[in-house]
Amino acid sequence: MADLPAVFTISNIAFGVLLYYFARTVHRLFLHPLSKAPGPWYLAISTIPGTYYICISGRWNLVNRELHERYGPVVRVGPHKLSVRGEIGWKAIYGHKSRDAEEWSKWPDFFPNVPKDIVTAPTAEHRRLRKEIIRAFSDKAIQEQQSIFHDYAKILILQWKKRDQTVIDVAKWFNFYTFDTFGDLAFGESFGSLEGGESHPWVNLIFDSIKINKMSGFLEEFPLIKQLAILLTPAEIKRRATEHFELSEQKIRQRLARGANDRKDFISYIWKSDGTGLTQQELERNASTLIVAGSETTATTLSGLIDYLLKNPEKYARLTHEVRSTFKAGDDEVTLLDTANVPYVHACIEETLRLFPAVPVGAPRQVGASGGSIENYYLPPQTLLEVPQWATHRASVNFCDPDDFVPERWLPTDHPWYDPRYANDNKGVVQTFSYGPRACVGKTLAYHEMRFITSLIFKNFDFEPTPEGAGWVERCEHYFFWHKPPLPVKLKAVALK
Repeated sequence: MADLPAVFTISNIAFGVLLYYFARTVHRLFLHPLSKAPGPWYLAISTIPGTYYICISGRWNLVNRELHERYGPVVRVGPHKLSVRGEIGWKAIYGHKSRDAEEWSKWPDFFPNVPKDIVTAPTAEHRRLRKEIIRAFSDKAIQEQQSIFHDYAKILILQWKKRDQTVIDVAKWFNFYTFDTFGDLAFGESFGSLEGGESHPWVNLIFDSIKINKMSGFLEEFPLIKQLAILLTPAEIKRRATEHFELSEQKIRQRLARGANDRKDFISYIWKSDGTGLTQQELERNASTLIVAGSETTATTLSGLIDYLLKNPEKYARLTHEVRSTFKAGDDEVTLLDTANVPYVHACIEETLRLFPAVPVGAPRQVGASGGSIENYYLPPQTLLEVPQWATHRASVNFCDPDDFVPERWLPTDHPWYDPRYANDNKGVVQTFSYGPRACVGKTLAYHEMRFITSLIFKNFDFEPTPEGAGWVERCEHYFFWHKPPLPVKLKAVALK
């Protein structure tokens, strides 16, 4: 009998816990300000299912699209979170606010334990960083830096010609090219991947960390388990992370030691030796960010382009015809800034960005202290909002034949290959480089680079699909960036006339 009080105490605690969760569930389903927004009940009552889809499954882009097709342009995907398709969300969430309105900031918990840079910095700090960094992406800067792109493109072509009539993983080689190029632009030297034929440890850690960071995000739902996981993290992973940051610091110091104006690259435009611009620590953080953002997204798009062209022989034939009839002389004729005269190449890139956006579901924004509204739904403070590019780009209300690879939809109306069936497509919803005051500073450079490399490789090579590469886009998994399997294709060098 002496143990009865303890039993009653445990029972009372258990009952109290159950009552709390029952009351919270009822509130979130029926009384919460977001309860009027449509969506599945299991996403409304807990953050765990949504976090699992985003951090563990690798298929949130597919699940999110299904939800939008069922519930419409606005879907409740968490107790305090809405997914809003781009035809509504881009301007309302990411666009410029009026002078008196509060800008909705990026959700800080989406980037836990990440040093603040141009991507993750709060609004005021972002404006300052952007003002300094954007100089490296002006038309003048691109003109003066294009020789770096040309140099690494020549190495890529040479390495591929050595592998003529063999099967290569083009996804891997595109990463070699982009990381070597942007490593040189930001650090003053390449990673040596094109020459050596293998990825640098600095780059490997980035890809290894994608899944690790997402797993960490899922464990945020279970604090005790997360603390245990941190304690059990292998020493090798911690050592590699330390070496990653130390190498970034070392390369920036070496580049600055040569003088900011030693050559035309990102540092020559961004760094101010009088101390009025970025600090050296800010330069180190942002140089690494520029490398990853500029390299991974471009390499992903180029890989997706190859996959879609190999699935669509008619489109492949049109692109090769345009490239080889436009650039008939040596490779020096194809330059970074002289690819405006290949509209079908540009259309193929736009269509790849639509079907296979480098970031299919972007970082959420958080409603400020004054709250807000969207589509007549009241948004309490700290509500999370995101625009899912995958669902937006493949919505039938935005595009005719939304799942088909149709570059012709992007051509000028006076182009002989233009198809009027796609005249009513809502092309403005494709904002792959984001929208508003935080849109990507490197958008113009990215388009130049993608047109340049696409033109150059299709001038020099034909590509043949392999059984192992079938369904490549469908096999990619989404963890903010894509986790990409190998994309094996057979190379066939073209005899230039």
